[in-house]
Amino acid sequence: MLHAGNSLRAIAQELRRSPATISREVRRNRDPRTGKHQPFRAKRRAAVRRAPSLEPGADLPGPARRLS
Repeated sequence: MLHAGNSLRAIAQELRRSPATISREVRRNRDPRTGKHQPFRAKRRAAVRRAPSLEPGADLPGPARRLS
């Protein structure tokens, strides 16, 4: 979408997301040398961020973590 020349606002509207979310995603995954968005790199990095925790209950808040 971005490579096709669509604006960030147009992309946000199409995906039903906030323009700030789209802007952050594009900024986070730009090639520092060329400034172009790298969608495959973005997908890999997102998968790493979503990787499950090795510690059971790590996603629970303090007291609930100790009960699990």
